[in-house]
Amino acid sequence: MNRQKLVTILGSLGVIPFLVALVFAIVRPEAGFKAFMLYSMAILCFLAGSWWSSALVTRDADEKARMTIVVLSNVVVLLALVFVYLGNAPGLLGLGALYLALMIGERKLEVFASQPEYYRIMRSMVSVVVVLLHVSCWLLVSARL
Repeated sequence: MNRQKLVTILGSLGVIPFLVALVFAIVRPEAGFKAFMLYSMAILCFLAGSWWSSALVTRDADEKARMTIVVLSNVVVLLALVFVYLGNAPGLLGLGALYLALMIGERKLEVFASQPEYYRIMRSMVSVVVVLLHVSCWLLVSARL
């Protein structure tokens, strides 16, 4: 299997635990919601961590831009932690907003310009689905409050 196919498959499969947690939240709201939030934070931390390697290996951006990415990735992780702590609606919407921020950052910031186009497309599609799942979970939680 080539790299493009593997990356696309793994990235797409990453949506499945969100779906499972959302269904679980319908059956057992508290446990499903907690699973959704924790998985969301784990993936945000993974994505933010990948910003480090992008910033450290790229030669397409100046040092200041690269180090800004390193700092921003830490901010994303800290914000994710705050949103998980807040829980319920504010936490879900905050986590969803972080996915949007990462997606926009990867599209707009110079450090990420050399990412392969197939990866950029996959990440954008998965991010949109993940944000929609956060909104769906938020609607479910809001209906139960």
